[in-house]
Amino acid sequence: MPNTFTLISSATLPSNTASYSINNIPQTFTHLRLLLTPRMSSTNDQAVWSYLNNNTGTKSGQYFIRNSGNTSASSYANGYIGSAIANTYTAGFFGMSEITFGNYKTSESKNYITHNAAQSDNATTAYMNLISQQSTDTNPITSITITVAGDMLLAGTKYWLYGISN
Repeated sequence: MPNTFTLISSATLPSNTASYSINNIPQTFTHLRLLLTPRMSSTNDQAVWSYLNNNTGTKSGQYFIRNSGNTSASSYANGYIGSAIANTYTAGFFGMSEITFGNYKTSESKNYITHNAAQSDNATTAYMNLISQQSTDTNPITSITITVAGDMLLAGTKYWLYGISN
């Protein structure tokens, strides 16, 4: 059980952007937890992706469960960390993602788990995702990039990165 959560970095995106990076992550904790509230600039829900250490080619195994109320899926592309809601949903509502990176500073493959929910105002289909991933990158995590393909994260999207100590 973690004893301490320490805020490392947080921000609210001031303008629409296709990606953003959290850099210079200190190597003084045991685990990391990243919280996101993504919302898209387009009229469609979109996938959100993560890249560790600015490397887009080091994803390996991924297990994925998605439920949208009446359908479920068990696979998706590597790097997927959930969905962000479209700008057509109720104003002021954002999705929510929570990603925990275990043992982020070791020289082993990195395991991480994502919990994601999109569309929380019950106006339309809501998505819930549970994703377990392993990165083949054995370097300590020093940066995390969040991006979307073919769209923009809306201004007002927020993140918080916590270090977890035992």
